[in-house]
Parts: sequence; C-alpha cells; structure tokens
Amino acid sequence: MARVLILVEGYTEELFVKNILAPYLLPRNVFPRATIIPTSKVADGPNFKGGSVGFGKVSSLLKRLLHDRDAALITTCLDFYGLRKDFPKSERGNCFEKVAELEAWVRQQFNDARLHPYFFLHEFEAMMFVCPEELAGQTSSEKILPTLHEIKSQCSSPEEINDHPDTAPSRRIDKLIPGYKKTADGLAILEKVGLDVIRAECLHFNEWLTKLESLGDNL
Repeated sequence: MARVLILVEGYTEELFVKNILAPYLLPRNVFPRATIIPTSKVADGPNFKGGSVGFGKVSSLLKRLLHDRDAALITTCLDFYGLRKDFPKSERGNCFEKVAELEAWVRQQFNDARLHPYFFLHEFEAMMFVCPEELAGQTSSEKILPTLHEIKSQCSSPEEINDHPDTAPSRRIDKLIPGYKKTADGLAILEKVGLDVIRAECLHFNEWLTKLESLGDNL
C-alpha cells in the first residue's frame, strides 16, 4: 500500500481526503492521510479551521512531512485563490499555466522528488459546479438552478470559474445560497456526484488524481 501524505487547508478538506478520496484510492493500493494546516482555534467542533495560508507555514509543515521516509508521496490540497503574497503568482498565461507554474515553484523549494504540490483551481468549491442539480437539491435551492447553470456555462470547466473576490466559486455560492455549509453540504454533494464525474470535468484535479493512482500500479 502506497502511503500519501496530504497537507490540507481545513477540516472540510481533511474530511474530503478521509471520506471521499481514501475510499476511492484504497482499492487502487493507495492510502492518503491528511494533515491540517493549523490556523486559528475554534471553541467547539474541530480543533482547527482553514483560512488564507502563507508559504512560510506551508514550507515548515511540508519539511516535517518529508521526514517520513515511508511515505511514497507528499502533496498539498490547497486553494489557488486567496494565497498570501509570499506565494508567487504569475500574471501570464491561463489559469492552468499559472497554477502549474506555482506548483513547479513550490516543488523547486525542496530537494525531494516525492513532493508533488497540488492547488485547487480556483477553490475547493469549484467542484460544486460540476453538477448544479446536486448543489441546488442539497441546499433546497432549486429556484436558482438556472443561475447555477449560467455560471457553469460561462467557463469551459468548473475549474475556470474565476478568482476575483466577488466572483470566486465560494463567493458565488455564499451570495446565492446564504445557508450553504461547506462541510455538511459540500461533502454530501461530492459524494453524490462521485469522483469519476468530477475528474471528467476538472482537468487539473484529474491530473492530480491520476498521479495518486499511479503510485499503486506496481504494488
């Protein structure tokens, strides 16, 4: 079994790895385990919550994970949108070229071939737009289904829904569905849609998932 250590941004992403990604990869001889980036404590529920992260903290945690010599791969599961300024962000090319450049830069900061950084384009919430019907149904928001389809139709893929502060995927959802809960609703939607459907529409996510699957090919 190939062990994969994944540095994630928050509790939702941790549960995504545990409850959705792991069951998908375990039959393929790959075992992913998430580590949350600690930000601020909360009074109840999970110990940590996600938020804007800087490279200094990410770098420190990646170094710690890279000390585990039994891990086949160390990767990240962070949002491309909202990164702090100590992460470089190219103004050239399309979003796929920009995120590839960032991931290459992060990889170059470490001397370890096992590191394979990954950033969601543009956010975890972009995957909610793969199937607008599930997003509307899960949140009892069927009236906004035409609007959700319109948002999706404006881009070639959900990953390309842009990262402007007013129009990032999470901001769009918050405006349309004020009661949306990222952990409860988001994970329920992803479980219903399924990773096979998501990866078919999200090129960058599919590349990352393909990389993880390949670790178990020769086991």
